Amino acid sequence: MNDSVTDWDALIPMLLADWWSVSEAMWLFAGFRLVRDSGRLVCLRTGESYPEHHQSAELAAARVNNLNYQQIWTASSHPLDAGICRGINYANALEVEYSKYYFLHWSKKLRVIPELMTLEWLGWANEQGYLSNADEQRMDELLNSKVVSIHVESELMHSSDLLRLIGLLEELLVDDAAHSAAEQSARGFLKTTELVKTLVQEAETTMCRVDHGLNQSSLKQTFAQARSLLRKTRE
Repeated sequence: MNDSVTDWDALIPMLLADWWSVSEAMWLFAGFRLVRDSGRLVCLRTGESYPEHHQSAELAAARVNNLNYQQIWTASSHPLDAGICRGINYANALEVEYSKYYFLHWSKKLRVIPELMTLEWLGWANEQGYLSNADEQRMDELLNSKVVSIHVESELMHSSDLLRLIGLLEELLVDDAAHSAAEQSARGFLKTTELVKTLVQEAETTMCRVDHGLNQSSLKQTFAQARSLLRKTRE
């Protein structure tokens, strides 16, 4: 497994999303991120982007794995509860979306056989705070009928809405162009890095959970994603 934080950059947009379509998840497990708008495939290992029908040995092997995962998925039954599944009225079953933690729960069964599925990036994603052990455990307990329910979709913003909110809050708190102490005080922080350090310190001193996911790497990535999405919304 690669240890560098940048080795799995191609995976980060998926990890920041709360919901994955079946098609996205199957490609992810095969080692590629599917860009839904363009249909391009991004290699998680190298970050290289390819047209959907690009011919290469690596993509050919990934297509075989993808089809195998699809067949295993469709041969199984899956819950339709709010908070686990959405979009069940889609004509294409591959476009139905499930919580990313449900897909990870499902993939555990396949990961029992290393030849069938290996997720080299999973440990890295947990270490970098992109996945929550507590949320994954909550999904496991729900599916094992140990709890009654989890947060339904209507109670929370979608991940894209949260990113826009984060982007707006950063703009309100940070002013890279501020020069005087008074200007800096009015906005709160002179640089985003100062805001990140403050948030990390606050999380480490006030939160009991060690897997709260608020570290410098995850916050920098989140602010970058938020700025990008906010910019596209305004174009």
